[in-house]
Amino acid sequence: MNNRLRITATLHCDLLIIGSGGAGLRCAAHILDKRPETRVIALTKNAHPQKSHTSTAQGGLAAVDPRDPEDKTIYHMFDTWKGSDCTADQDVIKKICDSSWEEILWLENCGMHFSRNLKGKLSKRTFGGHTLNFGETSAYRAVFEADRTGKGMMDTCWGESLKRNISFLNQSVATELLFKASQCVGCLVFKLKEGEFIRIFSGATVLATGGSGQVFKITTNCRQNTGDGPAVALQAGLPMMDPEAIQFHPTGMIGPGILASETLRSVGGILRNKDMEPFMAHYAPRMKELAPRDLVARAIASEIRKKRGILSSDHKVEHVWIDLRHLPDAVHEQQIPEVSGFFKKFLNLDPKSELCP
Repeated sequence: MNNRLRITATLHCDLLIIGSGGAGLRCAAHILDKRPETRVIALTKNAHPQKSHTSTAQGGLAAVDPRDPEDKTIYHMFDTWKGSDCTADQDVIKKICDSSWEEILWLENCGMHFSRNLKGKLSKRTFGGHTLNFGETSAYRAVFEADRTGKGMMDTCWGESLKRNISFLNQSVATELLFKASQCVGCLVFKLKEGEFIRIFSGATVLATGGSGQVFKITTNCRQNTGDGPAVALQAGLPMMDPEAIQFHPTGMIGPGILASETLRSVGGILRNKDMEPFMAHYAPRMKELAPRDLVARAIASEIRKKRGILSSDHKVEHVWIDLRHLPDAVHEQQIPEVSGFFKKFLNLDPKSELCP
């Protein structure tokens, strides 16, 4: 038997983007706006780019409007740096925060249906760690599309990609980066459906593969987030910064592990232990449920370790409650309709009248 690796096809392009989520599609659109003649190939492990994990994001996008009378980009930068336990690259933080509002305008101009207030302006909600004046009080900084912000982003980016010269390879996995004279010239790709290997030669290669949450037993990440990008980069001997810095979302639905969006806490949801105590006041007296995600996650874990969690009879694991019962019907129906629906569909409970695990 001949076990030699067989390449069934060779493709050529100017730009290869490995990953077709929000970052990959936005990158392609930006480059094609500047150079429309660029030949672009984008890979995705999914059956379709719109199935990328970006589409599962619920809560919102943090960005400071330059016309905001209270919020400032420097506050956004500070919150981002502080939220990283002061370890993030400050130059990268500045570049991202400085350009964030421009990206919001791009999405809106391309047709994303951001939620608006009664005055017709973009609605904003506060999220964990978003503050004014370097931590003094909460900032309303996140724009959103109800509680389906990620889907709105992906629908918009996909629509823009259809207008441009992008070739998609679905159900395809990058297995090895190709180099010539120490320069990346493409990659080796395994086509899952066909069971075949192909190679792609490119003038430039972008890694936009998302995270690696699936290395953990419990995660809100989709099944495709297996760290393929970091894997091929490390395999090629490329340097990588802070691969251990993986953010855990504090709240997910017990059992299915579906994300229970930060929006739930932004609109007034309260975390309670088995004694019905709103325990976040002990860990973050000022910010409470709107403390940074790592702090909230540690607080939940601490309550469970101190025997103040609730044992799920169905799943045999301990959890805390998030209480949404006091929220007005309008909040349930207009701001968190999808998450409320998830609780009803997967846990068979009504967040308007029952505690949510």
